[in-house]
Amino acid sequence: MNSLYDIVTAPEIAAYWEDNQQYNEPYFGEGKFPNMKKVGLDLAWIKGARRAPVSLSLSAFDADVLPLKRGEVERLATEMPFFKNEYRIDEKTRQELLILTQAGNAGANAIIGQVFNDEANLLRNAALTREMLRMQLLTTGVISLDDNGQKFSYDFGLPEEHKVEPNTKWGVVATADPVADIEKWQLMIAEEKGTAPTEILLNSATLAAMAKVDAIKNGVFANSNVTTLPTRGQVVAFLQDQLGITVYVYDKGYNKNGKFTKFVPDGTVVLMPATTLGNTWFGTTPEEADLQTGGTDAVVSVVDTGVAITTWKEKDPVNVRTKASEVVLPSFELADEVIIASVLTD
Repeated sequence: MNSLYDIVTAPEIAAYWEDNQQYNEPYFGEGKFPNMKKVGLDLAWIKGARRAPVSLSLSAFDADVLPLKRGEVERLATEMPFFKNEYRIDEKTRQELLILTQAGNAGANAIIGQVFNDEANLLRNAALTREMLRMQLLTTGVISLDDNGQKFSYDFGLPEEHKVEPNTKWGVVATADPVADIEKWQLMIAEEKGTAPTEILLNSATLAAMAKVDAIKNGVFANSNVTTLPTRGQVVAFLQDQLGITVYVYDKGYNKNGKFTKFVPDGTVVLMPATTLGNTWFGTTPEEADLQTGGTDAVVSVVDTGVAITTWKEKDPVNVRTKASEVVLPSFELADEVIIASVLTD
């Protein structure tokens, strides 16, 4: 008979997680900040290296060449934060599993499945943590952490002039003009970088507020004096047609202390290029660096590029402890090409 020690191991949990990834809906930030791995804790990246191209200078033959100025390049560096949590199998579950396994009862498989699903929650929490970092960065330009007695603050150098507000907030339905505002912000980036942002990110509450604006209603219904509000799909199609922009409506978030927090706050609009904006960088966890080589009863597997799953045996009380840990922080190389707008009244 396989014991609890044989069943709940890091490789088995890793295999379960990878086999069931198809059932985990991906986060928006994964596409804009794909996973990358480096050794250690330090993170350094180059910001502001892209700029609009310029023409070559006209020159006479045999004349000295004129040097071009490099774009202003800023090297940013910081130390990545460390996150970890653990899960223990409770005594009741252990006893039920033992009884059913000894009896050859098929119900043991159901309990084992539940155990692995519970263990996988550690990896779901790790994925959620990464999205919290990415979306805080994308919607504010900074990452601030204050948890478990630890405080970190990272400023990613988003230009202050890229944190904007419309002249008329979009809640003023009679005179607001969201399309004109977005066009102005697109032009701002185009004049600086040579290419306008072609993606916009917001949540459903902000989209609903847009639908109430007279300029949007009149545009959608072609001034036909329709009294009903346009649908969400109609507003999205109108924005895409008028601005040549892809609209992402993102309503996911997370619960903490009984309160749901949206990744994209109400009234926040992000304009960005249709490419990756940076990376989600994983460092080396202590578990991966020091325990994976053996020498202890701890067993370590790595999933999702850099999340370490560690299992080890407890003799009294008899148990298996599971820990998920990650050293992770996004980079934001294209911060200079992003606009963060606050469009509704606080």
